[in-house]
Amino acid sequence: MRSAQVSMEMSLLKNLKVCKVNIEKSSLAKTLERVHGIEWGFSQETPIDSYHHLRACLIKDIVIEPGEVLPVPTGMYLQLLSPKFIVEVGTDHDLAFNEGLTIFDSPMLFSYTFRNEIWMLIKNNFNKAQIIQPTKKLATFSVRQLPQMVINYVDAIEESNLNLRTSKKFIQEIKKKISPDIYDIKKERLSEFYSREDIDKYIRRHNES
Repeated sequence: MRSAQVSMEMSLLKNLKVCKVNIEKSSLAKTLERVHGIEWGFSQETPIDSYHHLRACLIKDIVIEPGEVLPVPTGMYLQLLSPKFIVEVGTDHDLAFNEGLTIFDSPMLFSYTFRNEIWMLIKNNFNKAQIIQPTKKLATFSVRQLPQMVINYVDAIEESNLNLRTSKKFIQEIKKKISPDIYDIKKERLSEFYSREDIDKYIRRHNES
């Protein structure tokens, strides 16, 4: 029963798009392979995972203080073979929960033109120092397909007829602080948001005064 389930799950991989990647291992990564008896490469928990793990390519332990951000090398030089994909280096959520170590400004993005070693920006979010050992799994590595973007510059973008309460609310909060007069207009409308017409009215009143 279990083998049949595994076969079914593995069959799901057949229709996925393939992203080919060339990886060059650094000399230190090759040394760590010999010393620790591991294969320095992308490791997966299961064959159908959409991500791989990246290790810390270090000579010795390093200490990361609370709130500190440190660059950590991976020993992996990246070459994407197609510009249709982009690499994302993200936070390992188990590591974040247990040790407070995350990718700073996750995910880090690496495009087709990147031809260098991947480095991870690691932040300690806990209130005590953490130790990063050589070969420690620190982040996830995944690829995402990119659609081709066609940009059209217009005089005015179209308004949406949908309820905009799902918009980025932090932007609205910033605008409240910067432009309290506009916020007064919004309150009269009993809405958290304001339209282009509201802004145009505010600008005209401001210029007239």
